[in-house]
Amino acid sequence: MSIEVSVMPYKRHDPVPESEMDRDRWQGHHSICQFLRDMYHETDDSNLKLKIRVCMAMAKAMNKKLQEYKHAEEDRQKQKLGGLKDGEDKMDLHLREAENQVGGLGREEH
Repeated sequence: MSIEVSVMPYKRHDPVPESEMDRDRWQGHHSICQFLRDMYHETDDSNLKLKIRVCMAMAKAMNKKLQEYKHAEEDRQKQKLGGLKDGEDKMDLHLREAENQVGGLGREEH
């Protein structure tokens, strides 16, 4: 059985190590990666296991990109609203916001 693969403009991913497929998660953990681990352990087909490991690498790469997009958008929104000042990084902003929240405790709104 051969599978025809068309050329895609996406980055090629190497399969994750087999040790990644053996990681334990707590019972009831439902994520793409956990479902892939479950599928990996439910089959004896080595070709399918390799494809599942590639899928795991793709899922992890997608998650990493989504996190990058999320943080970039958060930074853009805070800059847009004047949250970040010139030369200020996210940690400075978080500290300043925390100080404002602590300073605002106990104040009554009118």
